[in-house]
Amino acid sequence: MSQLFKSFDASKKTQLICFPFAGGYSASFRPLHAFLQGECEMLAAEPPGHGT
Repeated sequence: MSQLFKSFDASKKTQLICFPFAGGYSASFRPLHAFLQGECEMLAAEPPGHGT
């Protein structure tokens, strides 16, 4: 069973939860994660059948 949310950085207090566009997957948020790294915990939805 896959996880619905993928955590990129679980050590920060503020959480940013991202939902991909229709047909998208969590990896589309990697550039945003690189920009916001260190600012917040970023969670990205990984819909079943998409991505990993």
